[in-house]
Amino acid sequence: MAAPFARLGQLKQEPSASTSSNVVPEVPPFSLDKERYDQNTYLGRYRRMLDIVDPRTLLYTNAEIETARSLLNTFRSNPKSLPTTTTDEQLWHAKKLVNAAIHPDTNEFIPRQFRMSGFVPFNGPAIVGALVAKTTPTALFFHWMNQTHNALVNYNNRNASNYIPMETFVQGYLAAVSSAMGVTFGLRTVIPKVLKPARAAVVMRFTGLPSVMTAAALNVTLMRRGELETGIVLVDDAGREYGSSKVAAEKALKEMIFSRIVLPF
Repeated sequence: MAAPFARLGQLKQEPSASTSSNVVPEVPPFSLDKERYDQNTYLGRYRRMLDIVDPRTLLYTNAEIETARSLLNTFRSNPKSLPTTTTDEQLWHAKKLVNAAIHPDTNEFIPRQFRMSGFVPFNGPAIVGALVAKTTPTALFFHWMNQTHNALVNYNNRNASNYIPMETFVQGYLAAVSSAMGVTFGLRTVIPKVLKPARAAVVMRFTGLPSVMTAAALNVTLMRRGELETGIVLVDDAGREYGSSKVAAEKALKEMIFSRIVLPF
């Protein structure tokens, strides 16, 4: 376990995308219940999101992430028992690895290809392919690949505190695939018939965008609609639960739909 532990502080030496390579950000005292960056500021929320989608976390093995989890558990139970050489940077990095790889509700490992940190490297090629495909069969294939990956990401990162039947995920997947492929096929069929060849060729380049937007919005709506009836669990900064809220579920769903629509831009 010594080798994985030694790696816990490695990323601190690499400059963040939001900081200058000549400026080392101050490391705040570690806390299990608080975020490293101030969530009351846009920059703080932005840097937290960078941590969530950081693809470098994919390079760590399950054994190393288990070491990180063990370090956090030791801090939770008895901080004084930690090695005297343990730094706040190592603790923050351990928390980053655990948050990236382990589901907060089930405490199980999320497969690398379905983690949020794996979205760009694993799903990026499918999105690019769907947006730049020149032939209809190629476009349909990449839209199917994109929506299949999206559905699996949604399932593996679901809110497991509220039970959602598997049928709901299947319905969301089928609806997303059908809408993406339907919009793509429809536009690629109609556009050449109503526009001159030169203009049609230009417009056809953008048919992937409305397909991705429509499918993404429909996918998340169908997969999360059950939360509108049951609500989502409310917790405070200390992790204390205060019951479920349908209002919070509606707000969260609307914001997620909006983000899925603008994400392709």
